[in-house]
Amino acid sequence: MSKNESKSLKISVEQAKLLGSALRIKIIAAIESESKTSKQVAVEINESPGNVHYHMKKLYEGDLIELVQEKQVGGVVQKYYLAKATTFSTDHEVYPEL
Repeated sequence: MSKNESKSLKISVEQAKLLGSALRIKIIAAIESESKTSKQVAVEINESPGNVHYHMKKLYEGDLIELVQEKQVGGVVQKYYLAKATTFSTDHEVYPEL
């Protein structure tokens, strides 16, 4: 059992808007039970590494994923991320125009 299995996270409107992207949902699903680098996620979901790195950075800045490990491999620092939760909830209306 992973540390975030069946864990729900209450999120802000800003965080909810970050989850409005299908790619970001795929990224969170890829790292919900096992930490991975953006490169590993990109290979798994068949997306470009640069695109996945950008979206993972946004998810990290939005406090939806966490950095759990850094490994020095040659001259490169590999960063491993894990989703903070498997489900998300909010008390706010995210897209009131809908």
